[in-house]
Amino acid sequence: MKFAEKYKEVDGVYFSEQHTVFDYSDGDEAENYLYDVLKKTQDLSIGSEDLALAVKDWPSLYHLSPKRADLLRPLTNDLKGKRILEIGCGCGAVTRFLGEIGCSVVALEGSARRAKITAERCRDLQNVLVVCDNFQDFVSEEKFDYVTLIGVLEYSNLFIKAANPFLQMLQKVKGFVKSEGELIVAIENKLGLKYWAGAPEDHVGKPYFGIEDKYHKGTAETFGRAELSQLLQGAGYAQVQYYYPFPDYKLPEVVITEAGLAHKDLDIVGLLIEKIDYTQNQQYRNQFSSSLALQGLHDNGLVPDFSNSFLIRAAIQKTATAETLHLAYAYSTGRKKFFSKENVFEATKEGDIQVVRKYLYQDSPVVGVTLSNRIQDETYIKGESLYKELLAIVARSGWTLEEVSQWAQKYYRVLKSQAYSRNGELWLSGQYLDLTPFNILVQEDGNLVVFDQEWTSKEDLPLYYVLFRGLIYSIGRMFCFAPPAEGTPVNIITLTTELTNTLIPFGEEQREECFKKERFLFAEVIPGAVNPYGFYNINIRKNLEKENRDLQERCEQVTAQLEALKSEAANKDNTIQELQEALRKATDEQHAMRMQELERSREELDKQANQLTASIAGLESAIKEQQEANQHLAAQQAEAQKESSRLRNQLGEQETKYTEAANEFRRKVEELSQHIDWYKRTYQERSMLGLVKEKIKKSLSK
Repeated sequence: MKFAEKYKEVDGVYFSEQHTVFDYSDGDEAENYLYDVLKKTQDLSIGSEDLALAVKDWPSLYHLSPKRADLLRPLTNDLKGKRILEIGCGCGAVTRFLGEIGCSVVALEGSARRAKITAERCRDLQNVLVVCDNFQDFVSEEKFDYVTLIGVLEYSNLFIKAANPFLQMLQKVKGFVKSEGELIVAIENKLGLKYWAGAPEDHVGKPYFGIEDKYHKGTAETFGRAELSQLLQGAGYAQVQYYYPFPDYKLPEVVITEAGLAHKDLDIVGLLIEKIDYTQNQQYRNQFSSSLALQGLHDNGLVPDFSNSFLIRAAIQKTATAETLHLAYAYSTGRKKFFSKENVFEATKEGDIQVVRKYLYQDSPVVGVTLSNRIQDETYIKGESLYKELLAIVARSGWTLEEVSQWAQKYYRVLKSQAYSRNGELWLSGQYLDLTPFNILVQEDGNLVVFDQEWTSKEDLPLYYVLFRGLIYSIGRMFCFAPPAEGTPVNIITLTTELTNTLIPFGEEQREECFKKERFLFAEVIPGAVNPYGFYNINIRKNLEKENRDLQERCEQVTAQLEALKSEAANKDNTIQELQEALRKATDEQHAMRMQELERSREELDKQANQLTASIAGLESAIKEQQEANQHLAAQQAEAQKESSRLRNQLGEQETKYTEAANEFRRKVEELSQHIDWYKRTYQERSMLGLVKEKIKKSLSK
């Protein structure tokens, strides 16, 4: 592949010149933290203790846990030395594993920051090349032995524009696979058992989201087994093979093959006890025990359809499938590297099952300062785990400490049968350090058989320590408890302490010794400081029965309250009717009184109107008389004027003499005229008619 033509290398990452922003991230804080951790860490390998100690939350656990590699460990022999294209390598957890087993890897990542993190994780691996480019723009002349889509296919609709982006992606990937090669897909099952039990959907964080098929173009989308098979076949893949990782593909502890599910003697339920659920990024409470539900699913051949996730090998060409002897793989990699191991369940030609155990990083048994670890192959023993009986007890509502104690008696008797007395106390040989309920099988005849005793203490152990250890780890492994009887302790330390005390004298002093002993023995096994047992409350599911009873009681209370309200409402209706009748009567009386008042007022107004009418008639007569007087006065004035003219004629000769007298007379006449005019103008206002009108105006204003 000629990377120089399209890609430019910067700090160990090949960048495309046309690379566009890829909007997917665990967040700035989380990814910057990962980069800083890897930059400072010397040991970058799978199982690095330094990286294990850097885990502080879900993002760092997902990217740094050695369990990420366990997904592909079952395929190690097929993958070794092969040319691999890893699409969506994220922060390099799987990339690192592929590089360590000798694969030649092209790790493609759309996010520049995540590509840099991957390059940092694999900085000492010359067989890993990190490319930063969008998948839809990525072009390669080379074809690969394997192409991987691990946690990637479900995001197709967010980054590929097509009518069916999932089909489009699978078809394009097919172009990068050799004719004899395979596509490897890891993806969640939207119908996974943990989702039915109430776990939030991994991508959107909402319960039942995938089961109800609420996916849309703005979310990642996962599929059921049949849907995936149809997609792969539609994209042109000729042969599809499924593996079933539990709890899921992210942090698997067990990987079961199709042959394993079909084998009549392999106890799938026992193998997966309490390995179905785990808290990913948020706490939740199961609505039922997934481990117990698994039995019915297995009996009906439904485990494949209810697996929490899938690991799929899709081949370009159909080939003759060799009969596989491998039924299941179980991993213990949460330890320091030299204690990490793999258990492979293999079908023998004789029809038996052999459990083949091996260390992942060395060949010989490990001998530590405080204990030794020894693993050996065993013939698979049929039987039901003693631990499963405890599951059935605590799955029943109202379970009691006494019921759990009856179960624990069986475990105690096994320990006691191997004990010896020292200074009045029971002790066990150090070889029984790992004698826990989940390493005891109950066979059909009722016999109890011990198996898988890998830990041996160099010193003998007090029986109470092994007993307390077995009980608390049994309780601590459980993910779902039904609501216990009232008064039952729900704190795991308190519950186990009281439970142990029902079997042997056991108090706070012995409990503290158990803590010290566990820290001392396993300090060289667990990365970092050993914090044994934990101090938390057991995960109690919702008490649906109690909720139903409470709801029924509440319904009865509400019904009684409703009846009381109905009765009260009826009484109030009667009261309202009475008040309405009283109001009607009062209104009628008030209306009658008002009408009487109005009638009296009308009569009074009529009387006043009559009086006013009479007054107006008198005023009109007076006005007429006044008008006649005015006419007489005018006649007198005319006569006076005539007399004045006559006098002027008579006194013409005396005009000079009498000018002042005439002027005075004219002045008086003019003054008299003004008085007459004023009298005419103001007569009405000063008359009786004016006074009457003013009185009427005041009456109407009231």
